[in-house]
Amino acid sequence: MSDRPAKFASPACTLHEWQETGDASVAADIRGWRQHERERLIALRAAIDPGDLQSLAAAIGAQLCIALDELAPGRKACIAVYWPIRGEPDLRPSYEVLASRNYELCLPVVVEKDSALEFRCWRPGEQLSPDRLRIPAPQAGNAVRPDLIVAPFVGFDQRGFRLGNGGGYYDRTLAELSPAPLLIATGYAHGELRTIYPQVHDIPADMVVTENAIRRFRGLAETPE
Repeated sequence: MSDRPAKFASPACTLHEWQETGDASVAADIRGWRQHERERLIALRAAIDPGDLQSLAAAIGAQLCIALDELAPGRKACIAVYWPIRGEPDLRPSYEVLASRNYELCLPVVVEKDSALEFRCWRPGEQLSPDRLRIPAPQAGNAVRPDLIVAPFVGFDQRGFRLGNGGGYYDRTLAELSPAPLLIATGYAHGELRTIYPQVHDIPADMVVTENAIRRFRGLAETPE
């Protein structure tokens, strides 16, 4: 795991002590470090051998099915899944498994840039069209409120905070939903960091699922599989 910055006005080991002070230089350091780590981890993700991507995604999908059956056993839950972009794990085969188990699936839709996401019902095989960010999404149907949200991560830390693509869409969405749905963050194990130096807007995941383990946070048992 790496959480060392490229360059900072303040030592990286003290950033967590200073991030609440309002010091503009420290805030800039944190933003710079997070962007540096985001770019580094995306590059690592892009360098994964194509032959390994399918097996890694299959392992993550299998762990995700176990996690969802644990969180929503014996009931028809509405689960927000995602359409993979920029090297994110392609979990679409596992969505077909979930649909066969009578879970209701939905996909996020960016209706307006820099706003909360909207979720619309979807089943594997149904037609999609690009949303405002040109990500495939349902273009018809009423908005639904998911019980659980599956969100991809670029990185995650030992407290369950996720480092995403930087748009802040999931954090804005979760902040507007009350009570908030359970959040399951999915991605590759190489994305684990000691900390992402979470900010006030960051919302931790209830579970982090990688190809190797299910990690539990926020009141769930925190023991890896």
